[in-house]
Amino acid sequence: MNNKSSVLAITALSIAVLFSACNETTNIGSDILDQDFLSTEFSDTITLNTLTLYGDSVITYYPYSASNPHPGGFLFGNFMDPVFGKMNASVYTEVGPSADDIPQGTVIIDSVVLELPYYRAGIYGSVENPMDIRVYKTEERIQDSIIYNTETKLVGDEIGAVTVTPILTDSFDVYFPINTPTDSMINVKTRVPTHLRIPLENSFGEEILSFDPDTIYGDPDLFKEQLKGLFLESISEDQGVLALELLRNNTNSPYYFPSIRVYYNDDSLHNSYAFPIYGEFTNPKFSNLEYDYTNSIVEEYVDNPENSAQYSFVQGGQGITTKITIPHTEGFSDISILKAELELTVYYFGEDNATDYPPVEGIVLSRESLNDNGDTIKVIIEDAFYALQTQNLANIFGGYPIEGDASLGIPYTYKMNIAAHLNNLRDGEFLNNDMYLSVFTRPQRPGRAVLCGPDHPDYPAKINLYYSK
Repeated sequence: MNNKSSVLAITALSIAVLFSACNETTNIGSDILDQDFLSTEFSDTITLNTLTLYGDSVITYYPYSASNPHPGGFLFGNFMDPVFGKMNASVYTEVGPSADDIPQGTVIIDSVVLELPYYRAGIYGSVENPMDIRVYKTEERIQDSIIYNTETKLVGDEIGAVTVTPILTDSFDVYFPINTPTDSMINVKTRVPTHLRIPLENSFGEEILSFDPDTIYGDPDLFKEQLKGLFLESISEDQGVLALELLRNNTNSPYYFPSIRVYYNDDSLHNSYAFPIYGEFTNPKFSNLEYDYTNSIVEEYVDNPENSAQYSFVQGGQGITTKITIPHTEGFSDISILKAELELTVYYFGEDNATDYPPVEGIVLSRESLNDNGDTIKVIIEDAFYALQTQNLANIFGGYPIEGDASLGIPYTYKMNIAAHLNNLRDGEFLNNDMYLSVFTRPQRPGRAVLCGPDHPDYPAKINLYYSK
């Protein structure tokens, strides 16, 4: 089976995440929570059904907002996951003119460098191998609220090609040209946080420095008519994926920030000019995500209730999700649910391992609801929503991996509090009995996890229920 999908975001991030999956579920497991069983104070044998599903649209475009800053983690890489198959993440961004004075007259270009800070929370897998990166100008302006797809990538002339190994230490040295009082130039070694540096063609630097300083540089829209945008992609088979922080300048350094930096000399004076790719005049920008699960391990579990009963899957980005159904809720009718905890155990196939591919952090649960237009959407369940409101997801709701003991064969687990959700489910407030696993802030987080299903012989998925009558 060949399943390929692509998505680009067109609207702003919200806690209510939109989905449109309709899949039939087959009952898995046989224990039914009946009235006699409810006479006790604890149960962990509530029947669960799980079904692994392909993900659908996810928001990867974010407008700049000074009052509500976004972390700006834009995924980048051609990630070959040993379990989940291929995820290709390319990046589009606009570029803006600097507020600094544009160099006048004839200048000689020394070099042109695209400087891209990392968003470390979004880096996943092994990124210690060389990446073959290409940079292109786009042929058209990147517009807000337009759906792009893989057939129309807007790609124009190539302006950079490099094989580079990302350096993820805390910092490294760059050399910055400084002019002395005697008009001589020295390269000052400056320690800066590590970031991705992509050399571009000198001819591109000459082109953008040649724009009319009195008109083009004074108007961001005129500037973007000349330089419509950039497209970045990796063409290597990467063992991990990067995330780039492009929406704002958090570097606190004059020597590097999200920009195209042109190093030049003018009458023997050496300097640099930076074209920013962050801030309100350089939107929109987004990641283009493409998935191919052909011949992957996960492919045989998607839309397969029998296989999903053994193992289910969750993935960041636009990737795989799992539907969890509680088919029998009639036993909840005369109890008060004091605490309910969904417990899921992490599993690794073959040579897949937690060192290279740690369990993703920040799993949340959603349910289906109707919006004002009567459309079915997904909204985060009440337990998780409250935890997010208090900015304490890990401690109030859970959804973060709890490390086991590998030497004793004890795996990672997830625990998620769902008491409010089950009480509301008991009261008939929801459209159905389904919950959906996903990764919170999934557009910036490509991590994943394989989870034992309810029929797993050693670590079955279960709800730990504490209640009173």
